[in-house]
Amino acid sequence: MRNFIFVLFLFLGKLTGIAQNITLTDSLTKTPIFSATVCDADGNYIGRTDMNGNINLKKGRAYYVSHICYEPKKFICDDNTSVVMSPKSYTMPDLVVTAKMKKYYHCKVFFRNVQYVDSCMKYYIDGVREFFIDTKSRKVKNGNAICRMFQTTNKDIIQKNRAVMIGFNPGLAGMEKRSLYEETLKNKRKRIEGDIVFGDSTQIGRYEVYPDKREVVLSCDLLYPKSQRKLNLFGYESIRSEDNSTEVYDADGTEAPTIFDLKSYHRYRHIKFSRKEKFSWENDCEDTFFVVEREYTDTMEPTSEEIMRQDYGKYSEMYPADEKTKSQLAGMEEVNHFSAL
Repeated sequence: MRNFIFVLFLFLGKLTGIAQNITLTDSLTKTPIFSATVCDADGNYIGRTDMNGNINLKKGRAYYVSHICYEPKKFICDDNTSVVMSPKSYTMPDLVVTAKMKKYYHCKVFFRNVQYVDSCMKYYIDGVREFFIDTKSRKVKNGNAICRMFQTTNKDIIQKNRAVMIGFNPGLAGMEKRSLYEETLKNKRKRIEGDIVFGDSTQIGRYEVYPDKREVVLSCDLLYPKSQRKLNLFGYESIRSEDNSTEVYDADGTEAPTIFDLKSYHRYRHIKFSRKEKFSWENDCEDTFFVVEREYTDTMEPTSEEIMRQDYGKYSEMYPADEKTKSQLAGMEEVNHFSAL
């Protein structure tokens, strides 16, 4: 009997750790969800879903999944092979367009940046930042920003990034001259056919139009045509093996979304650092922002620090961190409180 019980526990233990392929799908369209972030119950980074919404997880364990377009969700990996996620409800601020185009496009974003080292959260930063984009040249100029930053108290994690100057530094999400859609069409090796983004003959992303939500979602692998990028500096080697971006646009009245139609943005990067095979560590960095205010103007007048503080309070409540992230922040040190940049 004792031997039977031992074998039973051994069998159950193996069942708990067995790999299971899980597919994330949209609750409304039933389409796969590409580039969703999956963490374990402790908030440690696990991985991302592929082009078809798939990821391998261990049965019997709890996971958190998040995506810029969907409500975060907690689930236990069991015999079900599909996890359904509900789309977020996000209304784009109104934009008044006059007969004569004004000089600048002025927008504010609420951003959130997270950096993991060996799957453990090292930095968290969120805040409000503004941009002024010249409507003719598309030159981007930064306005003011205000933010809070937190750092882990785990000394082992802190020391790993101090050992190399080329590691990720927590920074503020930025705007580009062109949208990801414009950059994709500009690249001769890339094209969009239906809901698929191709690099030559390889699927490298998804392009989805949601008329009912008046938005377009474009997700794309930024490494293509390479599978990874290497950099050697000061005796350290870095290998970037994942770099993808998702942009959500206001689709009302446009078939070719520009930077002026951008609603929200997400970028994920994975880099492994090593030094002469003596030691190594892995970095995962996520940058997210939501456009919360926008207007056309003829003047470039940065918002005052007082108003930016008020904006931070308002928008941090409007776009709160998920419960998994909040629990991790409780054990982190706030190192930079309300800095105007």
